[in-house]
This record gives sequence, C-alpha cells and structure tokens, in this order.
Amino acid sequence: MAAALSRSPLRRFLVASLLSLLLVGCERTPESQKIVLTEVPSVLAPLEYPADTYLAQLDRAVGQDEIDLQLLAARAYVEAGQLQSSLAIIEQLDKQQINDQSNAVKLLVKAQAFDAAGQTRQALELLQFDRSWDLDKEVVIQYFQQRAQLSIKLDDPLAAAEEYIRVDPLLEPDQQEQNHAQIWALLNSKDAMMLRSYKSEPAPSVVSGWFELAALTQEYSDNEQQLINSLGKWQQDYPQHPSLQYLPAGLAAMMAAAPIAIEQLAVLLPMSGRY
Repeated sequence: MAAALSRSPLRRFLVASLLSLLLVGCERTPESQKIVLTEVPSVLAPLEYPADTYLAQLDRAVGQDEIDLQLLAARAYVEAGQLQSSLAIIEQLDKQQINDQSNAVKLLVKAQAFDAAGQTRQALELLQFDRSWDLDKEVVIQYFQQRAQLSIKLDDPLAAAEEYIRVDPLLEPDQQEQNHAQIWALLNSKDAMMLRSYKSEPAPSVVSGWFELAALTQEYSDNEQQLINSLGKWQQDYPQHPSLQYLPAGLAAMMAAAPIAIEQLAVLLPMSGRY
C-alpha cells in the first residue's frame, strides 16, 4: 500500500511542485546532475552533499526513499543558510502521508530552521513529539539533545539539564560520562534554592534525584560533615540512582564516606542458606 501511495498522482504532483518551486530561476549544479546515489543515507547521517544533489535523486526515488531525500535536502538547506527553501520542503511534506519517524525528523529540521532564523523560543515550542509515535533511538536522542541546546540558548540551564537527564538512559556508556559532566555543569550554575524550586517530577524520581543531589552539594559546600550525613539520607531516597555512575571526584569520596542505613544493609543479606 505504501508503494502504491508513493506512486500516486497526488504524491508525484506534490514532489513535482516542490522541485519546480525550489529550482525555478536556478539550475542544478553539474555535480548534482552527475551524482547518482546507489543508496539513500539515513536521514540523520552527516550530510555529504548539497541540497540539490538530494533533490536530483527524486526523479528515480519511490516510497520511503522519496521522503528521506526531501528530509535530507531540507537539512542541507538549513546547513547552507537557505532557510526558506528548507521550510518550503517541510511545507510540502506536511501535505504528504508520512510515517512517525519522518514526522519526527521533519519537526527536528523545522526547529533547526526556526532557530537558525533567530526564533529560538518558537523552535523549542514547536519541538514536541507525539508520545504515541514509534521512533528509532537515534531520533529520540536527537530530540532531547536538540531541546537541551535550545534551552541553553534561551538561558534556561535547568530545563537543559532535565533534557540531558532524560536522554541519559539511551546513551552508550562512554557518552554517558560526558553527558553527566554536562548535567553537573548546568545544575551547578544555580544555587540550592533555585534547584529546589524547579518544578519537574515529584520525588523520588531520576530527575528529582539529580536536582536534590546538586542542591545538597550547594547547600553544604562549607560543611563537609553535614554534607556527608545528607548524602547518606539521599542514598536512602535514591538507591541505584544513575548519577552515582560518574560522580565528580570530590563528591564520590564523600558519597563513599556517607553512613548507610540499616535497611539498606539488610537487603544485602541472603534470603536463605547458612546465614
């Protein structure tokens, strides 16, 4: 059915209209005419060609390849600073029936175009994924990271930290270490009062655990023993919290010295056997 749709007169009309709109008054470069892509790259892969190279492949593309080429061209136009051309492609895609993955990438590209045009707040507002969408991990990672970067531009480090916290479980271990350093830098840019007043998820949750731990380090920065005692209570409230994987060196030492609750010790004992 998807193949039939991709070859439908309506789809072909929309693609032809897109090409006419973008190429009127200008010619394709000789390079774009010569290049024939044997395989359409992933829509989030590093761009290797200008937009007109991707558009030149549309004449022979069908199905999902046709959509992906338009998305790649839209990305390339943003990278080249040709924002109106990028948004023209997005407008044409709005008229086509596309899957969840393509809808998500379309939103990512549109937000990039808005941000590049100086409309960063509008970019963040429109970058909202439908929770029912079935998406690849790389698209979800890009979503959270892009929202974090937009929040930083808007001078909202705590919102950015939350986005980096949410993307963390999707990252590879070597990426998580760098991600944790970014989270700590953002959280440490605000004082304990600001950290505790930030409204996100009620405790205990992964997000609230990060914010509370950062607040404690700020609040008791000049009282090491009080901080160690507070860290023991924090570990009770947030056992196996992901922040424990990559703690700053000084905090890791104090966390190791924090008193462990009796209840926590009990769960380490075997439930049956000799003991």
